[in-house]
Amino acid sequence: MMLQTALAEANARAEEAVAQIQTEALENERRLAAELKEKLERLQTESALAQEQSKSEIQELKGQIKREQISSKTLRDELMTEITVTPPFSRWVLC
Repeated sequence: MMLQTALAEANARAEEAVAQIQTEALENERRLAAELKEKLERLQTESALAQEQSKSEIQELKGQIKREQISSKTLRDELMTEITVTPPFSRWVLC
């Protein structure tokens, strides 16, 4: 009878140990899942911010290009006007 009782107690302790290990493993998985979810959310936020910054930089560069095109056209028009208005060799002074 003592042997059966000892065996039953050993089985109960073994089942309890298995349950505890499973519980710890489940807690570890939950913690890991929470950490990964937090990391994913942080990376998504960083990605969205980087995308917005890139869009802003692109708009700024497009504006700069447009201003440079206007400036170049204005300068070209001024040079063309100067070329057509100024007679050739009029800037040369004969000594």
